Amino acid sequence: MKLVKLSIPFKLGIGVVLLFAVLIAAMFAYQPLRYRLLKSQLLSDNPKTREQAIKTLATDGQRAIPHLRRWLNSEDEKLAIAACEVIRQIDGDKWKEFLPDLVKILKADPSALTDAAAAVVYERCNVCETGEAWFELKWNMFSDKPEIKRNVCIYMISSAREAQTRTRAAHTLGRIGDRKAVRALIQSLGNDPDFNVRWCMAAALGDIGDKLAMKALVTALENDSKSHVRARAALALGEICDMRAFDPLMSALENDSASHVRAWAAFALGRLGDIRATELLIYNLKNNPDNTVRRFAAGALNSIGSKIAVEPLANALINDNSSEVRRSAAWALYRFRDERALEPLIQALGTDADYQVRSSAASALGRIGDERAVPLLINVLKNDSYNGARYSAASSLGGIGDLRALEPLLVVLNNESNTTLLRQHALWALGKIGDARALEPLLKAFENESLAKIRSCAACALGYMNDARALRPLLNALENDSDSNVRCSAAYALEKIADPRAVMPLIKALCHDSDNGTRQNAADALGAIGNASALEALTDALRNDPNPWVRSCSAYALGEIGDVRVIDPLVNTLKVHCQSNLGNKAAIALAGLGGEKVDKALIEACEKGDVTAAVALAWRNGGEDLEKAKDLKLKDNYLEIFILNARVRWGDSSAFWKTVVNLPQMFGSFRRYYADVMSRMPEGFPKYDFKSSFTVRNRQAKLIRKWYKKNKHHMAWDKEKRKYYLK
Repeated sequence: MKLVKLSIPFKLGIGVVLLFAVLIAAMFAYQPLRYRLLKSQLLSDNPKTREQAIKTLATDGQRAIPHLRRWLNSEDEKLAIAACEVIRQIDGDKWKEFLPDLVKILKADPSALTDAAAAVVYERCNVCETGEAWFELKWNMFSDKPEIKRNVCIYMISSAREAQTRTRAAHTLGRIGDRKAVRALIQSLGNDPDFNVRWCMAAALGDIGDKLAMKALVTALENDSKSHVRARAALALGEICDMRAFDPLMSALENDSASHVRAWAAFALGRLGDIRATELLIYNLKNNPDNTVRRFAAGALNSIGSKIAVEPLANALINDNSSEVRRSAAWALYRFRDERALEPLIQALGTDADYQVRSSAASALGRIGDERAVPLLINVLKNDSYNGARYSAASSLGGIGDLRALEPLLVVLNNESNTTLLRQHALWALGKIGDARALEPLLKAFENESLAKIRSCAACALGYMNDARALRPLLNALENDSDSNVRCSAAYALEKIADPRAVMPLIKALCHDSDNGTRQNAADALGAIGNASALEALTDALRNDPNPWVRSCSAYALGEIGDVRVIDPLVNTLKVHCQSNLGNKAAIALAGLGGEKVDKALIEACEKGDVTAAVALAWRNGGEDLEKAKDLKLKDNYLEIFILNARVRWGDSSAFWKTVVNLPQMFGSFRRYYADVMSRMPEGFPKYDFKSSFTVRNRQAKLIRKWYKKNKHHMAWDKEKRKYYLK
């Protein structure tokens, strides 16, 4: 075959075509190769190389965006962080195209990548600014996204230039309460040069309450150069309430050079509640020259509750030259409810120049409940120049329940020149005394008084009396009174009376009343009555009421009724609202209900970190669940009381006093749990009727406390019968 010889022009033409083809191919290959090179430079270990690549990409405009978005969402964290740095430096508004990707990153747990994303939104978005209060951040974005706020604040506490901004971010982290912020707060507590910022870091760690912060807070307590930081660290240790803080706090109380550090160490020791601190606290109450230290020592002795503190506190009440210390001593004696304090309290009520000390002494005397205080309390009610002392005297007379107070209280009620608040206290006291002679004056005040505040208090007083003759007027007020507070109080009174005839009016109020408080109390009342005809209305309120407190009370009420039909709505509420106030109430309601479905729901909630579910399991199962629950940090008083009841239920009689010391006052939703505990008491245990009047329950509660003081060392637990006996 003969080959054709190509001419030179033809060869040149082919060469030109090939050259153009190469150039075109190079053009298409250049961009990917260029960005591949820039990507490798972003991942370089050489800072200058990385910085140059960042600057180049930041000025590359629209062409770089697809590459940056891909890198930002890469599983390679180092590459994603570098992409964030590029986005942070992009000119103009092109960075906004990445905002959805940044938000996605910021929803994750704290990491170097969330820090990098937070840097972008903090510096480019004006995500937040200073609020009116010194500790406040005003959020322009993400106000309803706590996980994003957490990650932005974590970036701010380490990187914001202004100390005030770092303090606000720390405060916000404390308010959010997310344990995932603890490590960042610990680092800043140890490293921040500004003591105000370190103070806020300690405060936030105390608010969050994670034991991971213990070591850092102890270090701050022992070594920080600023006394204000040491003081706040002491308080935070008390808030976390871990016994590893005991020795450092004792050392601070004994040795710190700053009085306010010693004061807060005393306070924190009170929170720990370890009886070993009693002697040192008593010493400081007697001898410390600083008023605040003595005052906090009195408060700590109150919290610890060792009876050996009664006499030193009584001595401080009479002899301390600081009215604040005397006031704190009076409140501590209020808590002890010890008859040894009777005479010092009577003396303080009669002679102390400080009106607040007299008021506190009056309250403490009412709690002790000794009738020897009645004449002086009546005198204070009639003649004290300070209305606060008169209010306390009226309340205490109601708590003691002595009939000698009846006429003086009626005089106060009927004298319209008295302050409204004093007349209200007289009404409450008359209701608690419960004498039939007070019924007509109370009904008159309820039906005829022009002041809604008086009518409202009269309704509560009628509830305390638990007299069926008040039923019709209360139902009429519930349905027809124009004042929401009166309707609310009428529903409260109907809870105390718990008459089945009130069920339908209460259902109507729960379903249709415009006032949140009235619907809330109607739900409570339906739970107290326990009639299954209310199930549908309560279930509907649990699911659909616009007010969260009404839904919570409906959850409690369903638990009180105890029908098996309540289990499904309560379990569903716990699942949907786990770790919220409503979920907490559902967990407590479920605690007393049987069945595997309840166990499963509580266990699942507990595994998600729901503290209330853990407490409910402690009540149900005792044993290991109860031991775990003892170590929980419980911010709510009602959960602490629930744990105490659980301890008694499973054989720990030492907790019994704290469960009954506040009777007849208690959380209404705990009636069935108190009843369960009392059903396990030995033969001869005094009766307690949960549906009787306040004065009857008050009398019964006194008999129970007296019985316990006499028999507490003889109580033993029969594990098989799950019942106490006297040995």
